[in-house]
Amino acid sequence: MLNNHRYFNMPACKNTGFSLVELLVVMTIISVLMGVGMMSFSNIQQDQTLKKAASQVRSTLYEARQMAFFGKRPAGCTTPFNGVQVSCAGGLGTSSLTLESSCGSPPSTYLSLKTVTFDKSVNLTCPPSIEFTSVTQNVSSSADYVIVVGTKNNTVTVTNTAQIQ
Repeated sequence: MLNNHRYFNMPACKNTGFSLVELLVVMTIISVLMGVGMMSFSNIQQDQTLKKAASQVRSTLYEARQMAFFGKRPAGCTTPFNGVQVSCAGGLGTSSLTLESSCGSPPSTYLSLKTVTFDKSVNLTCPPSIEFTSVTQNVSSSADYVIVVGTKNNTVTVTNTAQIQ
């Protein structure tokens, strides 16, 4: 009976830790909150990538139109300048736009001016090429550039009158 703490006027030992059930509940709540946060972050990241890609497509098309309409020919274009062709290579992870100057009488010679490569998560669907003409200040044909990132998409349209929307 000497080991009984009542005899020594010692308070009974209280367990102040958490039970296993309480720890599991807290861990479950934290896991659910992290899952929701990760999904939200993924959606925000997709939105930003889509906006950036759509902006790059628009600015590249604007640049091609300006170069064609103002007759900005590269140094290697010694024959008549026809305009600027925008060539598209679409596909997930390999999407790009290439600007080429169109010089000479048909068949034209194309001189590469600039290539814009998109993020690997961007899937660009577009016509193989369109040409902004310098003389008529129009485009060879209207075209839709569809940008897809994950489950989201955006479309940039070039009309027959070379308007970019």
